Amino acid sequence: MSNEISESGNKIGHTDIGMNRRQLLKTVGGASLIISSAGCSSSSGGSDSGGSDSGGSDSGGSDNEVHFLTDESFRDFFTTVKEDFESETDYTVRMEYAGVGGSAEDRLAQLTQSSDPPEVFLTGSSQAARFLNQDAIAPVSDAFSSITERFGEPMRTARLQADNDDYIAPLWGNIGISWYRTSFFDNPPDTWESLISSAEKIDESSELTGSFVPAGTDICTDLCLLGWAYSNDARVCARENGEVSVIMTNGDNRQRWVETLQYLQNLHEYSSTNSDAGCSQMSQALASESSAQAWYVGSRPKYQSISQNKEFADKISATTQPTPEAEQDPMTIALAEGLVTFANSNTTAANEYIDFLFQPKYLNKIYFLTPLQNVPIFPGISETEGYQNRINEIVSETEITQEDVETTKTASENIITLASETNPPNPYSGAILGSRKLSELMYDVTVGDSSPEEALETRASEIQDAVNEARN
Repeated sequence: MSNEISESGNKIGHTDIGMNRRQLLKTVGGASLIISSAGCSSSSGGSDSGGSDSGGSDSGGSDNEVHFLTDESFRDFFTTVKEDFESETDYTVRMEYAGVGGSAEDRLAQLTQSSDPPEVFLTGSSQAARFLNQDAIAPVSDAFSSITERFGEPMRTARLQADNDDYIAPLWGNIGISWYRTSFFDNPPDTWESLISSAEKIDESSELTGSFVPAGTDICTDLCLLGWAYSNDARVCARENGEVSVIMTNGDNRQRWVETLQYLQNLHEYSSTNSDAGCSQMSQALASESSAQAWYVGSRPKYQSISQNKEFADKISATTQPTPEAEQDPMTIALAEGLVTFANSNTTAANEYIDFLFQPKYLNKIYFLTPLQNVPIFPGISETEGYQNRINEIVSETEITQEDVETTKTASENIITLASETNPPNPYSGAILGSRKLSELMYDVTVGDSSPEEALETRASEIQDAVNEARN
């Protein structure tokens, strides 16, 4: 995956995603910590040890030090927070930047193996659920309580709790949304039927394809399939007698999966083949003038058209995840990322740093790098004066519309994460995404010759194997 589409440092959900099946078994005190080799690949280099802004040693911090391990993303942003935090408290911050890709996770494994975990780590909800299952992370409840006093409760499905403690301070979500060129549609394609009927007409009367259905082995293909499945109330996993199991072929849920796969197979008839298409191609589908509609986790399909000065950029609009029937709640997938702290680290310092970072003057720098791409997980943040002023400026100065803002807000109120399908959250959701079996399922029913029923049986079994491997 190229840097172009990344969002945690401009990559989508970087710590939720395994680019291969390699796992590292490390130790945190007495707890086993398994870190999926994760991240969107990058042409950027970077050693496993990364670079430290403060010049501190690789192990052994002082009582007033906050060691923050992350990748190269948002370096300027984190530098500003570090400098302000140090000037306003007695703490020092040691920023360690690992190269974009898997090396942040590799470096984390090195540190935890030597019993010197960082105080703060930026991660995704699936990886955080795994850490919690392994007793590797510590509560951020003090910071969380302070943050909720300022901004209210976060989106429920982005919350990670155990025994009334919170274990992640969620920073943002990337929300599944459909984007379309209004000049090709009589009405917003917000249902399955309205989209496919319009796509057929566009495909017959235009040089553009009516839709863009990805089929490449890619995280965004995984997420696209999940977005459509969630709109049909299908689920991947559930807890049975406390254990996480794959339920894709169980009862009514099987029928909902078959319906979803059949729909995507039909919709693909009005799409390019897209056998290798993933995040980059999806984000460029409208700007490249290859398709009239595209699904994405965030605003990039429109933003790419704006940044490339396409004359039709003002005629691209957002709609919530299309649903099988009108008036249904537009449930969709989201990737959520946030900050965690580790057991055996200075958790008091970590909580103070996390609380300090959650100020609009800092957060808005991330939220508006690409407007509507990184969406606040705490809805109260988007209601602050600073956020609203910036939104108004964006609407006034760019082709982003108030309708786009409202659609994104509605979508963010109807999100599910793969981890939040179960309660407690699924600790194997990262392994499921890392297996890429969801992408392969999409390929099977679009580019491949498999029937939805046949493909579902095969891939559901393989996803269960991925869960079993991660469990063991």
